[in-house]
Amino acid sequence: HNRCSRIRSQRLQRMRLQVAHALLASVVVAACCFAAASATYSTIPGRIFAINLERRPDRLKMLMEELQGADAIPPTADAVVASRPLNISVPEPTEQNSQLLWNKVEVVDAIDGADPAALKTAMKRLDVGLLGGLNAWDQSSGRSLTGGEVACAMSHVVVWQKIVDSGIAFAIVLEDDAHLTEGFVSRVTPVLKKYILTGEFDFVYLARQPKQLDKQEPVVDGDLDLVEPQYSWWTLAYVVSLKAAKALLGSNRLYPRHLCVVDEFLPLVMHSTDLMSLPQERQSVAMFYRSIPRLRALSWPYLKLPVDMQWDFHVQGTMTYNSDVSRAPPYVTLDALQHGLFAWPKNDPGSTGRLLDRMSNLVLSQDPLPDPTKTTVLSNVVHKGELLFVLMTVATDSNGGYLRFLKSCHRFGVPVRTLGFRTPWQGGDMTGPGGGHKVNLLRDGLAQLEEGLSALCVHALDRKSCLDDLRARTYVMFSDSYDVVLTDAPHTFMHSFMMKHTDVLFSAEPFCWPEPHLKDVYPTRHIDSPYKYLNSGGFMGSLKSLQRMFEVGGPCKHSDDDQAYYTHALLRAAKDSSLNLSITLDTTTSLFLPLHGTQETDLDVDRDPSRVYNLAADDSRPSVLHGNGPYYMKEMLNHLGNLLAWNYLHIRGYHPGRGAGSDAAAAIVDKLHRYEHYSEQLVCPEVLLSLVRAYDTGCQLWRKTLAGIANQTYPGRCVSVFISNPYRLPDCDGAASAILGSKFRSIEQSNTVQEVRQARENVVQLAIERKVDFLFSIDSNVVLTNSETLEWLVRDNAEALLAPMVTRKRSMWSNFMYSTTEDGYFEDHKHYDWFVNRQMPIEEDGSHGDGFYPLESEAAVSCVNYVFICPADILPKLRGGYTYQGFDDLPDLALCSNMRDRHVMMLITNMQTWGYLLDETVPAEEAHIVDEGHDNTDL
Repeated sequence: HNRCSRIRSQRLQRMRLQVAHALLASVVVAACCFAAASATYSTIPGRIFAINLERRPDRLKMLMEELQGADAIPPTADAVVASRPLNISVPEPTEQNSQLLWNKVEVVDAIDGADPAALKTAMKRLDVGLLGGLNAWDQSSGRSLTGGEVACAMSHVVVWQKIVDSGIAFAIVLEDDAHLTEGFVSRVTPVLKKYILTGEFDFVYLARQPKQLDKQEPVVDGDLDLVEPQYSWWTLAYVVSLKAAKALLGSNRLYPRHLCVVDEFLPLVMHSTDLMSLPQERQSVAMFYRSIPRLRALSWPYLKLPVDMQWDFHVQGTMTYNSDVSRAPPYVTLDALQHGLFAWPKNDPGSTGRLLDRMSNLVLSQDPLPDPTKTTVLSNVVHKGELLFVLMTVATDSNGGYLRFLKSCHRFGVPVRTLGFRTPWQGGDMTGPGGGHKVNLLRDGLAQLEEGLSALCVHALDRKSCLDDLRARTYVMFSDSYDVVLTDAPHTFMHSFMMKHTDVLFSAEPFCWPEPHLKDVYPTRHIDSPYKYLNSGGFMGSLKSLQRMFEVGGPCKHSDDDQAYYTHALLRAAKDSSLNLSITLDTTTSLFLPLHGTQETDLDVDRDPSRVYNLAADDSRPSVLHGNGPYYMKEMLNHLGNLLAWNYLHIRGYHPGRGAGSDAAAAIVDKLHRYEHYSEQLVCPEVLLSLVRAYDTGCQLWRKTLAGIANQTYPGRCVSVFISNPYRLPDCDGAASAILGSKFRSIEQSNTVQEVRQARENVVQLAIERKVDFLFSIDSNVVLTNSETLEWLVRDNAEALLAPMVTRKRSMWSNFMYSTTEDGYFEDHKHYDWFVNRQMPIEEDGSHGDGFYPLESEAAVSCVNYVFICPADILPKLRGGYTYQGFDDLPDLALCSNMRDRHVMMLITNMQTWGYLLDETVPAEEAHIVDEGHDNTDL
C-alpha cells in the first residue's frame, strides 16, 4: 500500500506540471554577448544564434514574434541575418532595446534528426558519437534515443562550440518553441550582470521541468527570487557562460564524442542530485562524465520562470505539445537490432553497453560466415572479455501482436532474432498442449549462434577453450512474441538475471500446467508467492547453460508441449545435482510477468518512463509482460501496452504507427512503410471502398456520408467504390452518382435484397478476388469530416483492422469496444472514456480533480465496427467472419469475436478528429434535425 501510494504521489507531482520532455530536434536559439566584469553593458557586442530546421519556418516565425514582442531584437540595420529570406522588421529604438547585451540575431540551419542518412553524415562531419555506441538510449526511460534527440544534443554542442570559438562571455540559449513571459529582458538582465558576468555562476535555467518537487531548493538571492535548482529536465531556455561551454564540451570533446540525452547530461554535471540516489544506469553515466568540472547553476522557482513553452490546442481544448524530437524514430534501426548482439564489460553487466551491429553476417543470418580476420570488432570482443546478449523469439508468421513486440524491442534497443519466420508451424493449434516446435527452433538457433561464435576463435591457440569461454559469456533470452511486450532495455535484463545467481532463469506463473499433478514435486511449492510454477514463455541463461538444459531435457517432438518439456528439465536438474545445472523460477516477477492469474488491479503503470509494478509481488518491476492464457489475458496486455510510454503518443511518447524501423529491416516491418510516398509515385495501393447502407438515415444525411467519401484526398484512380444496398433504400435521386461522380476509378451498386451479414461477406470475397491492397469498409451512418482519413489509414496500417475513432454527437457512443465480457459484449472500462475523450486524468485512480493529460494513440481494443481498413494479408481471415454462434443478428460483434479467435489485432486511432456517427436509432425523417448544429467534439 505504501509503495502504491508513493508511486501515485510521485506521479501526481510529476504529471501536475502538464508538460513533458521537450528536447530540441528542430532548433536551438542562442543569444550571445561579449562581456567582462568591468565592461560597459550598453556597448557589449553580443549576438543571438537562431538554429532552425528549414522545414519548420512556422517555428522560426513564432520565435521572432516572441523576441519582437519582448523588445529583445536590437534596433540596428543588421539586427537579423539569415541564409534564407525572412520578413522581419527592425524595431524602433526604445529605452529597453537600446540597453540590450546583444546586437544581432543570426539564423542558422539545424540538423534534421528525422533523416537517418543526413544525421549520420552530420555526426561524421562534426565528429560526434553516442555514449554506449549504437545502442544508446534515454537514461530516464530506458528506451532508444530518437534521431531527434541525437540531433538535439548535436545542436546544443554546435552552440557551445560557437561560444568557445568566438570567445563570447556568455550566451542565452533558447529553443524555438520558447514563450517569453512578460518582462523577460528586465528580469534576465540583472541576473546576467550580477552572477554571470562576474563569474560567480556558470549556468542559469530560464525554463525547466523539476523532477524532484519534494526537495527544497536553496535560495540564492531573495531579491531576484533565485534558487539553486534541483534535478530538472529541459533545455528550452538557459544561460551558459564561456567557462561553462568549455566544460560542457569536455576534455578532448568528451561529451560530443559520447552523447547522451542533453537535458539528462546537464543536471549530472551540475551535481544537482545525490549520485547514490540515482538508478544504477544513471550512476554509470554520471561516473563516465566525472572529469567534467561541476557547473554552478541558478534558476527561478518553477512557477516564476521567465520562459515557458509554446503549446498547441486540440479542438476540444486539450493542451498538448507536438514534438519533432519524440515523434522521430528511434536512432537504433531494426536492421542493427535484428542483426546484432549487445556487449558489456564483464565486471559491469548493468552498464549501458554497446550494440555490435557487425554481428549480422556472422551470427544471426543464414549467410555464409565471413572471413573472421576481417571482423575486427568481433575479434576485439574475444580479447576484451565482454558479456554478450541477444533475445531470441519464434514467429512463423506476422500479425499485429508480433509487430507490437518488435516495436517494443526497437523502442528499448533490444537486439532480437526471430526463428522460424515464414516457415510452416508444426506445433499444434496452441488451444491446448503443444508448442514443441518452439523448442526445436530454439535449439537450432543456439547451434547457429555457437557456429558464429566459433568463427571468432579460428586463430586462437586453444580453439576449444576460446569457444567455451564465449559460450559462457554470451547470454540469450528467449521470449514468446505474439502476446509479449517489453518495458525495459537489455542492461536491465542482465542486471535482473545476475541478481538471481543461477544458470537458467524461467518465468513463473500461478498454475501448474499442463501436468497439474507435478505441483507436489515442484521445488518452489512451499514458497510464499503465487508465482511458483514454470512458464515457458520467457527464460534466460548463457548459451552454454541453455545448451546444457537441452541436453538434460533430451529430444522433443514438434507436437510435444514446450512447457511440459522445460518443466521436466527443471525437475531433473533439481533432483540430480550431478547434472551441474541450476534452473530457477522468477517467483518475484523481477524480470518476467505472465499475466494469467494476475489481477489488473494489482498492476500499477508508470507511464513515463515505461514501467509496470506488480503490487502482488513486493512491487517488483518486471521487464517482460506476457499475455498468456485465455483471451481476456490478451485484453489485459492490450490495456497495459496502450498506456506504456513507447506506445501512446504524448510529449515523450512514440507515434505507434510510424517510425517502427528501417524499410529494409524485414518483410514484416516493411508493411509500415510500403506506401509512405505513394502520392509521388505513378502506382498507389489499390483500395476497395465498401459502403454498406445498413441504416436508413434519410436523404439529407445520406448525402453527407457520400460527401465525406468524395472529399477524401487519397488518389481516386486507386479506389474502386462498391455500394451495397441490402434493404433497397432509396438512393435519393441518384445521390451516389451525382456526388461521387468521376472522382473514383469505378462505382458499382448492388441492390440485391439480402442480409447485411451476407452483403459484408460478399464484399470481402470481392476484395480477395480483385487482389486489392486494402478493403476500406464504411457504413452509411458514418460521416467523415477529415479529408485525409483514408490516406492516414493506408499509411499507418500494420497487419490489423485499423479504425478511425468516430462517436455520436453529444454522446460517448463510438465505433469501438475497449474491453468485452467473456461472451463478447461491451464491458465498461475507465480507459474507454480516456480514449474517447483523448485525455486521461493525471491521477491514475481516475479522479478528475487534478486535470488531464493528452492521450492520442493507436490503441489495441477488443472490437471495431462501422468503419475500418483491412490490409490484403488479413482479408482471408475475414472470410466467414460475420457468422459466430450467439451473434446471429449482430454481424459486427460476430466479426470481432472471430478476429479475436483468429488472432487478428484490432486498433483504434484517435490521433485526429476523423468524423462522427449518425444515430441510426433515430427515425429517418428526424435524423437530420438531430444532426444539426453540433460536432463530435462536444463530449
